[in-house]
Amino acid sequence: MVKIKFFANLRHITKTKEILLAQEGTVGDILEILLGINDEFKKVIFNENGDIYINILLNGRNIEYLNNLETRVRHEDTLYLFPPVAGG
Repeated sequence: MVKIKFFANLRHITKTKEILLAQEGTVGDILEILLGINDEFKKVIFNENGDIYINILLNGRNIEYLNNLETRVRHEDTLYLFPPVAGG
């Protein structure tokens, strides 16, 4: 199973800290599944240009430094979804 952990406001949207998915694929495939589960994800995952707005880590590594949305996700993997960090 692929473990997906949610942080901050993403936990409020999902009403859970984590879920398990039986499907492998790419990060993009997993995001499509999440969008099918909860319509509110689209508002927080993508910006108005359709670009990824959140930070996604696969087993602790940012997917931006891997293959981004084409990064392979396997059953033993954990995806971490974080909202963007803002400073002030």
